[in-house]
Amino acid sequence: MEDRILVLGASILQLPLIKEAKKMGCYVGVCDINPNAVGVSLADEFFETDIFNEEQVYETAKKFLPNGICTIGTDFPVRSVAFSCNKLGLPSITYEAAINSTDKNKMIEAFNNAKLSVPWHYTIDGNSKIDLSITDNKFPCIVKPVDSSGSRGVSLVKNYDDFFNAIEVARNFSKNGQVIIEEFLVGREVSVEVFCQNKKPVVLQITDKITSGAPHFVELEHYEPTHFDSDTIEKISDLAINAVSACGITEGPAHVEIIVTTNGPKLVELGARLGGDFITTNLVPLSTGINMVKNVILHSIGKDFELNSTTSRYAGVIFPIFPVGSRISEVDLTDIFNKCDISIKYLKPIGYEVKGKYESSGDRPMAIISSGESREELNFRLKNAEKNLISRI
Repeated sequence: MEDRILVLGASILQLPLIKEAKKMGCYVGVCDINPNAVGVSLADEFFETDIFNEEQVYETAKKFLPNGICTIGTDFPVRSVAFSCNKLGLPSITYEAAINSTDKNKMIEAFNNAKLSVPWHYTIDGNSKIDLSITDNKFPCIVKPVDSSGSRGVSLVKNYDDFFNAIEVARNFSKNGQVIIEEFLVGREVSVEVFCQNKKPVVLQITDKITSGAPHFVELEHYEPTHFDSDTIEKISDLAINAVSACGITEGPAHVEIIVTTNGPKLVELGARLGGDFITTNLVPLSTGINMVKNVILHSIGKDFELNSTTSRYAGVIFPIFPVGSRISEVDLTDIFNKCDISIKYLKPIGYEVKGKYESSGDRPMAIISSGESREELNFRLKNAEKNLISRI
């Protein structure tokens, strides 16, 4: 009997999940509010369902009768997955853990209760009056929505002149109007890819990250494995594992973001999902041989999955910064591909015009992915491909 998988989302983020489920011989139902989303044509059945609406997803699940429900690369639908799975008796994190991993206020509370290393912070409610005394001598600081992702609504605030505007920007991206003000951490950023096995978090890979910096911190480059020394890696891993446990995540994947400061690693946030930006769909398989997307599906239907590395390589992705006014076109880089292990991902439609600086991950039009036997070989391949790509657009 074939497994029935219900995938929440039909955007480009979910394509690896839908394709992997089909490759495994599953009967795939797909939910999305957009009937023209790219993944709809790949589904065995499509449901025009708002994946952010828990009750709608549950009603759809009762009709489809899946033996597994999953999503990847996106935060908020994790609540809908947990809501339906808990009611239908399917493998999943608890609904409380889903809330803890998607509401940054609840998340920080869980971190504090576990006495984990976090930045100073406080939350402003949607209609509350802002007490300026709480910002005294605390600039620069970060202002961000309590329940958004992908750098949306995140700003670095250096003084009072920018403070109120940053709060309004963050509120526009916050579903409940709450905004978090927190310490601006200085250091190198990493993400930790985790998968729970036998109710315990297991660290699979650590990724070095390079962002655009202030004010929006859009992620531009990712590299695996991390360059940190073994002692720092151990501290990063311990903090990530404790963060996952603090939020009550005992099932499936988790993606933990950490900044390594002069005082050691500090938590930024986490998600009860696979990391986006091709980290878990491409980089982890390239660097370790572990198919995390397949593992998500196997976990969702209660089957055994494999977390042991089968290879050890370097892998990375670059999101090129194109000049304003550039139009995205199909570029023939076969001369580069033939020499190197390179792939290009189009994140915007052909003809898309770059209108300004990237303010969130959604503004990046393309990605370049590669791997190599060394970090030096990898860097050469990526930078050479980036240079050629920009020159030909």
